[in-house]
Amino acid sequence: MNNPTSVSQFDEHFAYYLEHAKLSLRQGSMAARRADERFMRAIESHPNWGAMPKEAPIFRATALAACEEHNRVNGINADFADAFIPLTHCINYNIWRLNQR
Repeated sequence: MNNPTSVSQFDEHFAYYLEHAKLSLRQGSMAARRADERFMRAIESHPNWGAMPKEAPIFRATALAACEEHNRVNGINADFADAFIPLTHCINYNIWRLNQR
């Protein structure tokens, strides 16, 4: 994440992931059906830091809780990159894969 484009890309991916993770955890609701499962699975597929499909709800809930705590401690505008390190690694890996195409 050395150039502004990748930082912007990271922030966009992070925000989009959190938004859809929240939607996905609303079981049985219309919101859960609107969650971008394909995008989340692409993020969560990191071979060392990600989550298997059946572990995804726990990974998502942990990421959301970590980010909420990070905001509480550091302020609402804090940089998310160190909020939940596994998610940071997963997003960076996904961006790298997308840029390889």
